[in-house]
Amino acid sequence: MKKIFITALLVTGVFFTSCELDGLNENNKRPAQADPATLFSNAQLSLANAMASPSVNLNIFRLIMQYWNEVQYMNESRYDLSDRSINDAFWHTLNRDVLADLNEAKRIISENDALDVAEKNNQLAMIDVLEVYTWSVLITTFGDLPYKEAMDIDNIQPTYDDAAEIHSLLLQRLDADIATFNENHGVATFEVADILYGGSISNWLKFSNSLKLRLGMILADVNSSKAREVVEAAAPHAFTSNADNATFTYSTVPPNTNPLWTNLIQSGRRDFIAATTMIAALDTIGDPTNELNNEWYDPRLPVYFDTTLAADGLGYVGGEPGVRSTPFTNYSLPGSVLTLQNLEAVLLDYTEVKFFMAEAAARGWSVGGTAEENYTSAIISSMQYWNVEESAIENYLLDADVQYGGNGWDEEAKQKIGIQSWLALYNRGYTSWLQWRRLDYPKLEPASGAISGIPVRYFYPVSEQNLNKANYEAAVARTSLGGDDAVETRLYFDVADQ
Repeated sequence: MKKIFITALLVTGVFFTSCELDGLNENNKRPAQADPATLFSNAQLSLANAMASPSVNLNIFRLIMQYWNEVQYMNESRYDLSDRSINDAFWHTLNRDVLADLNEAKRIISENDALDVAEKNNQLAMIDVLEVYTWSVLITTFGDLPYKEAMDIDNIQPTYDDAAEIHSLLLQRLDADIATFNENHGVATFEVADILYGGSISNWLKFSNSLKLRLGMILADVNSSKAREVVEAAAPHAFTSNADNATFTYSTVPPNTNPLWTNLIQSGRRDFIAATTMIAALDTIGDPTNELNNEWYDPRLPVYFDTTLAADGLGYVGGEPGVRSTPFTNYSLPGSVLTLQNLEAVLLDYTEVKFFMAEAAARGWSVGGTAEENYTSAIISSMQYWNVEESAIENYLLDADVQYGGNGWDEEAKQKIGIQSWLALYNRGYTSWLQWRRLDYPKLEPASGAISGIPVRYFYPVSEQNLNKANYEAAVARTSLGGDDAVETRLYFDVADQ
């Protein structure tokens, strides 16, 4: 929780009256409390940065999912979270910079009796949706964690709550938020402070239902009946085009620029290249009319990556995950579109929604459209987002490796949806990691020299082990982790591939 501290200056030998002392303690240039709109904007920025950043100190999901490889320093490509305390940074960023700001904004708004009731309720619901999103990222990354006692600043040793129970509570919160938006549909609020949607309640309704859809699908393998109930309720009200996407638009002026530009361009560093895994997939599945290295290729390839800088023109070349790849000029760098100063960060999009609906339809659930129709729409929307020409999209969909062929929720359906989701979620490492753990496709192999298998969770921060030891140990001892606080321990929603 943010607090403003005013430093008192004690001047020896000088005496003031009580009135004078009161006057000195007033700072007319500094507000008595933070502006909730500013806290809301700042929380959106911090959340977007956490999800989009390529910093090895915070977000290595692109490396885990083998979109990228490191050039010289291989620790993160080999899943070493400890060296840079990556798990600590991710945990603290989402708790301190996102949830704490949102919680403080909520407190201030709740205590403001002068605010119009409908506007107040919409503001609180918008804050709550972002809280639900953030909590869902945390529980699907770490598992059980402090939730009910988490935002109590006076309690430095909160107990851990069961992740599956938290998941259920998050769904209840979303239902309440959706009801609020429906009741106060015409009352825009926050407006310019809302970087995602400019205060549009219609957009927040779609975002809330799309997030509900995601939370429902997360349960598909562990509680099918509940998942179906949630998904069928949310699907008709979710995103209907890329225009609905939940995106944070960055500025062209530092410091609020696209973190990929900050880390890859402004810094002058060349730390990341394409991974062979991703190049191989993009370079062999796709449009037969576009030849590259005598093979077919996915028309998103020139967007996702640049050709090498080597003088002999090596084309698109990736580095083997976990293997030092120097000089970087011999390998493909992340595409120039990704490093635009104002490229938006995507929290949830129409492509993801359509893949969820494809899976739901394959499972026999009623979400509108067949599995094939939703699957094809997902691919098209991904291509359109990256401005791929319509003719290239049409040709890509002619490829037998792309065309949907599942019969119900069978292995082929999982494979097609899993691989195409992975290709489409290229710049959204966490979301891709979430889908990969659910669908078990593509079949990735651990990086060369990896210190573990591919992580399916983050272990708890060292700070929790040191400052909240008893509750930490109780959480690790639970059945959900079985005493093993390890990156290879599956979480509540992640069923081992059969």
